[in-house]
Amino acid sequence: NDDIKPYGFSIINLHDDRDCDIDKTITESINNCNLFDLEKGCAIHCHILRQYHSDDNLSFKNDDLLTKGDLILFNIHHSAFDGASILIFLRDFSFAYETDCSLSLDGDALQYIDYSVYEHQMNTTLSRDFWYSQMKGYNLEYQLSLPTDRQRSSSDQRSGFASVAQISFDDEISIAFLNYASEHKITPFQLGLATFYAFLFKLTHDQNDLCITCLNANRYKSELENMIGMFVATLPYRI
Repeated sequence: NDDIKPYGFSIINLHDDRDCDIDKTITESINNCNLFDLEKGCAIHCHILRQYHSDDNLSFKNDDLLTKGDLILFNIHHSAFDGASILIFLRDFSFAYETDCSLSLDGDALQYIDYSVYEHQMNTTLSRDFWYSQMKGYNLEYQLSLPTDRQRSSSDQRSGFASVAQISFDDEISIAFLNYASEHKITPFQLGLATFYAFLFKLTHDQNDLCITCLNANRYKSELENMIGMFVATLPYRI
């Protein structure tokens, strides 16, 4: 049985070390909708997945010990954690774990809550006017006529499911890509975006008003570079 503790911490005892059972337990933990309570500020949950062996009864009963093969699983709500936060969190967690000491915290240093308050108070009139001008005349309800491998549902309701398509380039194409970007003084992102637009242009039979969205890290100040939080902004790119 699972030994559940409060404050977003739980110990899950695994009686079988088969990979399929471990993966199943991890999947169930990740998809547990009851892990967080945002109204009370609970946005993180830690699981200790303890692999029980019959000859190691001590670690099974002692919550303070980790043994070889035990897994640590963190679930962090996306409202307080973006992709860039992963490396920051792992760096600080590894330091605390390996040195067995707490991280030094500066009480006067900028915290994520400070940024959140500032973001809600800042005047966004200029930014809003800029993006309105960029999207002027664009039909946000229009769906591109793209070839699909299955029938699209006629319902406007979104399923929440998504898929990922990955295209790999060999070394020759990759080097040529980077060289072209360097010669024309553009970033790889800009060249990749232009290539994707050309691809969509062909797929949509010469549709010449295209808009896609991309994530932006939005860590525009040096104080935000090493801060854990949710800073990502979704920006439209129209051509």
